[in-house]
Amino acid sequence: MKEALPRETAPAGLEFLIRRTLADQPPGTVGGNAVGMRKAWWKDPLVAALAAVFLLAALLVPVLVNRDKVPEPAVFTGVIVDLECDRAGLSVEMQRECGARSHMNALKLEDGAYVHFNLHQAAYRDFIFEPDVRGRRVTVHGSLHPETRTLEVVGLEQLSGRL
Repeated sequence: MKEALPRETAPAGLEFLIRRTLADQPPGTVGGNAVGMRKAWWKDPLVAALAAVFLLAALLVPVLVNRDKVPEPAVFTGVIVDLECDRAGLSVEMQRECGARSHMNALKLEDGAYVHFNLHQAAYRDFIFEPDVRGRRVTVHGSLHPETRTLEVVGLEQLSGRL
C-alpha cells in the first residue's frame, strides 16, 4: 500500500518552522493552551492521611464499643435446624437432606429467634455442621455473646428424639 501511494515531499523549511514553534512554547503547553499535569488524587498526602484515620477508626470503634461486653451465662432450649433452610421455610426432614457445605446448624427457639453456635468449639462441631442432628430438641448451656447471638457451648442435654 505504501508503494502504491504517490510520495509527497514536505515544503522546504517546514521542519524548521515546527521545531522553532515548539521551542518557543513554555514547557507543559500545547498549541498555546496550558495543560496542567494532574496529580493522582490518591497520592495527595491529605487524602492518604484521611484514609488512614478512617481505616483506624473503622478498626478501633468496634473494639472499643464492645470491650465491656463480656459473654453472659445463658441457657436456651430449642430445636437444632439448618439455619438457611429453616429461614427458607423447609421442613426439618428436608433440612436433614440438605448437603450444602455452607449451611450451618443453629438453635431455633420457641419464639422463632435463632442462636448460633461458636464455630471454634471442636467438642460440639457435629451440632454446627452435622445434618443428622437437625430436628433434635435440646437444652444448651453456655456463654452468649449478645451482639452476635453466638453461644459458646459448655453443655448440651438432648430432651427428646427427633421432631
